[in-house]
Amino acid sequence: MIPKTGVKWYQKRHVLDILEMETEAEALAALDALDGMDVWRLLRALDQPVDPRDFRYDRWRKEAAQALRKRHAERAKLRTFIATHDKALGLTARPGGGFNFTCPECDGPAAAFLSKGGSFYVTHTLKSGALYGWENYSGSCPLTGRYGPDINVSMLPTNPPPRVATAPAVPAGALSLDEEDEEGDQDWLVDGIVARGDYVSLFGPSGVGKSLLMLDWSLRMVRRGARVLYLDKENPKRAIRARLKAMGATPEDMSRLAVMPFVDLPDLATPAGAQALADMSHQHCADVVVLDTISKFSQVGQASQTDRWTTMYNISFTPLLAGGTAVIQLDHTGLSNQTRERDSGAKRDNVSVAYGLMPAAKAGTLTLTRVKNRLHYPGDDAITLQRVTEPVLTHTTGNRVDPEILGALRELEKAGVPLAAGRDAAREALKAAGVSIGNNILAAAIRLRKAELED
Repeated sequence: MIPKTGVKWYQKRHVLDILEMETEAEALAALDALDGMDVWRLLRALDQPVDPRDFRYDRWRKEAAQALRKRHAERAKLRTFIATHDKALGLTARPGGGFNFTCPECDGPAAAFLSKGGSFYVTHTLKSGALYGWENYSGSCPLTGRYGPDINVSMLPTNPPPRVATAPAVPAGALSLDEEDEEGDQDWLVDGIVARGDYVSLFGPSGVGKSLLMLDWSLRMVRRGARVLYLDKENPKRAIRARLKAMGATPEDMSRLAVMPFVDLPDLATPAGAQALADMSHQHCADVVVLDTISKFSQVGQASQTDRWTTMYNISFTPLLAGGTAVIQLDHTGLSNQTRERDSGAKRDNVSVAYGLMPAAKAGTLTLTRVKNRLHYPGDDAITLQRVTEPVLTHTTGNRVDPEILGALRELEKAGVPLAAGRDAAREALKAAGVSIGNNILAAAIRLRKAELED
């Protein structure tokens, strides 16, 4: 039904309601019940040219009936298209009308629309970023390299015929215990740190070097054959370019590493943002999508921060992860607690693996601590990283962090001990929490925390 608000002076709701009637017969019967000026109002609502000074009511009624029949014929055509192709093409509603789907010829993004004349037409997003749209489906998809920018609608796959289930059946693609797992059960993009298809968080205080480390990891990924889409809303072009050159990046590397400084994307907690991210990832054939920094990709007003991050995960990240694309988000630590992400509860609920990065006591040395490991990645939960600049800028893996020191760091965090706290204050807080830690281990943990604060 037409809402009560927003109705113009020449409109009436009982007239506008005719446009929303489900059947042609119902709409024509409602037309017959209208008086002369209401028929004129209906013609205006149907975008039909009519002169209010020409009081030929019978002509108005005939033209309105023709326009209603045409409107319902177009609706029937759209319903037939949806019923025929929705499951085969995976149609999803497009904001503003029409449907998105994946081209069956090239596996590229496409969209179908119904024109005012009732005919269908398709658009394709090309590799160049250009958009092609034609009134009729004919010829071949442009992404296949063959002639013509269109797809023939008669050749689009239709829904499979219905099947009658005679017995319970296991859905296709369900897990089988007979399948052999690949060695290691993980396809590593960065050994022991990031695996293909996983959702990973890297967080730390501002200025610690998260973006620098992530660029280093990105180059390692592309040199293993992966394709990385790096969306950056933190760093300018010249800084990123200088870092990549210092890391020895080559044109071949950059053919697989797409870095987009200050990329213009709709909010990722909205359907428009989710669609834009999916299109960009699909265009690059990305194995990994990096978001630097995650908080810059959503500013919508949700009921709570939890709603904001959960919505982003459900509509923007889940489709990528389901297709085997890894998502890595960079994040800052909270202002009051520099050992956790901002809004950490909501964000950390969905990630598979989370790493905290903080400076160690020795200059040029960082500590990478795995604070969440839902996928049971093997190896140590904390390692040291050494940042070196010769012959190229990179990060080398140093010694593992003593598990007792790592345990002390976690106990200090749980007890709410401030980063600036000395040994006596830390000891009192731990005692109140019923925790006992040796002097040497506690001193080492306090040195690591103060090094982070000084950074």
